[in-house]
Amino acid sequence: MTQVLQLNHVSRDFNKGRTHAVRDVSLTVRKGEILGLVGVNGAGKTTIVKMCSTLLMPTSGDIKINGIDAVRSPEKARGDIGLVIGGDRGFYPRATVLANMRFFADLAGVPYRHRNEQISQLLKAVSLEAKGNSHVNELSRGQKQRLHIARALLGNPSLLLLDEPTIGLDPDVALQMRDLIRIMSSKGVGILLTSHSMVEVEELANKVAVLDSGVIRVQGELNDIYRYAHISRTSTFSFTPSGLFRPETVAEWFAGKGQVIYRAVGSTWFFTVLWNLSSLPFDHLITTAFQSNGLTAPVDIYTRKVTLEDAFLSISQKGVYEDA
Repeated sequence: MTQVLQLNHVSRDFNKGRTHAVRDVSLTVRKGEILGLVGVNGAGKTTIVKMCSTLLMPTSGDIKINGIDAVRSPEKARGDIGLVIGGDRGFYPRATVLANMRFFADLAGVPYRHRNEQISQLLKAVSLEAKGNSHVNELSRGQKQRLHIARALLGNPSLLLLDEPTIGLDPDVALQMRDLIRIMSSKGVGILLTSHSMVEVEELANKVAVLDSGVIRVQGELNDIYRYAHISRTSTFSFTPSGLFRPETVAEWFAGKGQVIYRAVGSTWFFTVLWNLSSLPFDHLITTAFQSNGLTAPVDIYTRKVTLEDAFLSISQKGVYEDA
């Protein structure tokens, strides 16, 4: 497949080189492909999106959009890019939705004879067809987010940069937006997607890149991410500790068998065990551990397949990075 986005050894520094926001990142997005970029807040996701959109220049490295050097020829590259960053900025708040869309359609090079038809189709696709005559500052946060998506699709870009495209949307509208993203991908549009929703990335992305402190730790298909995280299965259970049996003690029972993450809700602790063992009766391992320590085993033990969120939690543990 043709590469619509290519980053080669891209870095970005701030504060006169004292802050390394992005370090030596290389990735590609091909025609019709969705690459999910995941990481905690401050990992560098938005910085990468802004560099890909030419809003921000890299300190070093190359960025190509459909083979065009986006660093040397940013204006030429922009014609192939649709960008969704979201928020309240990016529109003329006192102008109507239609006026804004017509303005941005002209900037996107939409032929005048097709302009109104394309605007109408896009507003319908994001369920804003009834808001054409409303002023942008009258829209809710979710409606503005949908308008950002409609604007990004003007001019039929070959590359979509989606930074948290469903944030602030009601669940039913978020599902609608996911369907729209799939449709654009099926039409050959390459998509770089960032999202805090691991379920969303898992559902949409063909490939995933895990970003930590500006560095890509691993990228590939979902199974590649799972293998890198060294997780075979995930178990969950709850426990109300007392006496000598603190949460740390329970976690130690499974040392060497998997990573244990726990959190408190009131007096109850909820545990997640990310097993690095081959297929075993994991429920029985948990039951035996409690019983051998004179405790009744939890009644809510549940073992399931690995998810992207599990893998991300595992990779976030510093020990996983040793061989990265």
